[in-house]
Amino acid sequence: MRDPQERLKLLICILSFFDQPFSVLTYAKQEDERKRQALFEHYQDTEDCLNDMDDKFRLLLEQNITNYKEKIAWHKNNLKQQEYIVLVAGQL
Repeated sequence: MRDPQERLKLLICILSFFDQPFSVLTYAKQEDERKRQALFEHYQDTEDCLNDMDDKFRLLLEQNITNYKEKIAWHKNNLKQQEYIVLVAGQL
């Protein structure tokens, strides 16, 4: 059996290991939310621009890019998703 000082050092090491991944995951989640919000705003601005577009240009756009309104709506809806999947791999 290890002496108490060694056991304490090992315990501190293990506890610091478990604390670190959670802060990294929290940071990653916050960054993801920030990026999703920025992308959502760009899609919203694009949608506003397309709605204000002249009918002639809009017709040309619709001929060349099929279902662009549905695609934008799908992406905006996807960005509102709040589910996070975290894959963790490691070795102790």
